[in-house]
Amino acid sequence: MARLGECISQAHVTRCRQNQYPVLSITMQDGLVLQSEKFKKRIASVDTSDYLVIPRGKLVQGIHIDEGNFDVQNLVDEGIVSPAYKVWDINTNIAWPEYLVMYLRSPKAIDYFKTKLIGTVNRRGRMSQTDFFSMQIPLPSIEEQKVIVANLKKIATLISLRKQQLAKLDELIKSRFIELFGDPVASKNKRKLSEIGRVFTGNTPSMKEPSYYKSNDIPFIKPSDMNESGVTYIDGVEAYVSEKARPVARIIPPQVVLVTCIGTIGKIGITARESCCNQQINFIMPNDGINSVYLAHCLTFFKSTLQNIANAPVVPIINKTQFSELEIPVFEVDKQQRFAAFVEQTDKSKLAIQQSLEKLETLKKSLMQKYFG
Repeated sequence: MARLGECISQAHVTRCRQNQYPVLSITMQDGLVLQSEKFKKRIASVDTSDYLVIPRGKLVQGIHIDEGNFDVQNLVDEGIVSPAYKVWDINTNIAWPEYLVMYLRSPKAIDYFKTKLIGTVNRRGRMSQTDFFSMQIPLPSIEEQKVIVANLKKIATLISLRKQQLAKLDELIKSRFIELFGDPVASKNKRKLSEIGRVFTGNTPSMKEPSYYKSNDIPFIKPSDMNESGVTYIDGVEAYVSEKARPVARIIPPQVVLVTCIGTIGKIGITARESCCNQQINFIMPNDGINSVYLAHCLTFFKSTLQNIANAPVVPIINKTQFSELEIPVFEVDKQQRFAAFVEQTDKSKLAIQQSLEKLETLKKSLMQKYFG
């Protein structure tokens, strides 16, 4: 073990002044990125004269260290970062840079940062330099550190590949939809949601009644149980209610379509079993002649429409009436069923990939625990 203060020291950096350099940012998922490639619009200040010039090999620390905002600058020969960032030299005699970054972004390190932060309002927590430098880091030999990095990189590559495969299958489903039905947003053959099914809003059984939550009888669906893109088939969830809550919960049968309408707008799901949901979700029980799979995938094309309707200054929201007025195209039921059959076959491939992805993520967690504690 070694103290972080033995692995890094304050780096001497210069200011950008009137020079021109690529602008860099740190993201939670990707580490250091070029702003010009990651973001659609410039997020740096117009005046970058006070920005810090970072050569290759320096350890960059972002604002939100409790989110693992660390990375080594290896994107460009020289780039600039916000003056709010910190920059460190790495003692490469004892710490391999990639290994150090992996540790600083690990759950173990993040838990340490969270316990030491002071004043965490608005994600602007600070840590004393004493606490920061005092963090203990497992440091095997440099050669062992390189092996650990290589192993974790291999798993990360495989995880990324599985996610790409899932995304491509989602695109395949979307392409098949357009092939069969055309662009649903531009279609003129539209009907209101209230005309093709019954629309309801979820509710939350009273938390003051403990018996409602003592058993895992009925899945209680929240927006976090649904993916940002595509359609989520919802079976296992984090929260449940007991049978005693049945009289006060709004019970949802299987094969019902759910849409998030408060906060995060436009997540789409289909219930795999009898469930209930909270009030951030509206659900549609389709009439005869409306296939749930068709309906759910059709609604994915209307996510931006829903977000525009919910354009509130504080918390985006679509009430039940607004949601019921949304118009979507309706086609012959046999055509809908053909699409649903295609989705079912594609989902078999997705399931195999998803299971492989889950195994890889479990392996990664296990190795992180083994290497970093």
